[in-house]
Amino acid sequence: MSRPSLSSSTFSASNSDNISTLLDPRYPFKNIESSLSRDLGRIRIDEHYSDTTISVKGKNYAVHKVILAARSSVFHAMFKSRMQESKENHIIITDIDSDIFEEMLHYIYTGKANNLKVLAYELFSVADKYDLKHLKTICEQALIRNLSVDNAGKILTLADMHNAEILKVHTIQFIKRNAANGNCKDFRNTDLWKILSTSGPDLMRDMLAAFFE
Repeated sequence: MSRPSLSSSTFSASNSDNISTLLDPRYPFKNIESSLSRDLGRIRIDEHYSDTTISVKGKNYAVHKVILAARSSVFHAMFKSRMQESKENHIIITDIDSDIFEEMLHYIYTGKANNLKVLAYELFSVADKYDLKHLKTICEQALIRNLSVDNAGKILTLADMHNAEILKVHTIQFIKRNAANGNCKDFRNTDLWKILSTSGPDLMRDMLAAFFE
């Protein structure tokens, strides 16, 4: 069978105009991407094609194994295993609050995270647990943007607990800058001093190294 040629009879000016439009850098390709995110977001709340239920603190969520498994290696291993829960297509999660789980589900389906200014701390831990690397990164960025004297100790502990070196470095540098500006007394009214006094030697070494570099 011969291939169709792109002769003038088959390749009209209107075809050329359409291709020119597609190649135009102003063409909104981002709308195509957002459409996928929006469509998958609709699937999340539509129970007709779900094949598994996840129960979290008394609330049930109808989910799709293939989407969760594709996004999270932890869910992939969970569904692949021969655990009784996996066989029965009903999984119970007890160590996450339902509002945090809902935000994680929203991210898994849409690639977007909401309310990071409020929920980044909790979502960071959940993202690390379920191996959602991109979610962990954007939570880390939100935590860095919202560092304050009041939350620096809490975020430093979180970074140390999850081996988040970038977050730890930014937090230590934030503490160092504020201390250099004469704000040490502000930290005394927070949990920072208690955290440092009870932390392991590695975190204290990192703090001392930053202050004496």
